[in-house]
Amino acid sequence: MTYHFKQWLISLKHYVQMCLFISGPDRLPGGFHSILISLFFYCLIGFSLVDEQHSYSTIMAQIAIELSLLAGFIYTGLRWKNMLIRLTQSFSALLGINLVISAVSIPVYQALIEEYGSVGDGEINRNLLNATLLILFWNLSVMSLVLKQALDINTLLAAMISFNYFMVYQFLIVWLF
Repeated sequence: MTYHFKQWLISLKHYVQMCLFISGPDRLPGGFHSILISLFFYCLIGFSLVDEQHSYSTIMAQIAIELSLLAGFIYTGLRWKNMLIRLTQSFSALLGINLVISAVSIPVYQALIEEYGSVGDGEINRNLLNATLLILFWNLSVMSLVLKQALDINTLLAAMISFNYFMVYQFLIVWLF
């Protein structure tokens, strides 16, 4: 277990570096254990969102949908490019960047909600909207970088795939929940 945890810590370092646009999925250790440990911590972070409107089962269902879509998108892309050998590292990278971005954005977003709240009459504060758009742009940019390197495609195609993933995910969440 110690070996796998050390491997995961190496992966975590690269997840953070990917979120800073420094590293890529090719530098990740190729073990399935990193995915399992990242999944465990991703679920823990997701559980911080449990409140009156979102139960544990709702959060777990949303995480399952998100990860299924990520796995489907990366599997389809790698199969299309005949590079299935990269599947573990690529999926680990996508899960890891979501882990890091969620770990950063959820506390920031909750602090902004406490400070600014809503303006009233259902309006959203401009600072909250700007923070949401910034986090969304960051997430899609990092995902595009990972897809670009994993699938060996150009930046525009990677950005389009990232945006389409986001739209499909949002559609499913709104439709199902």
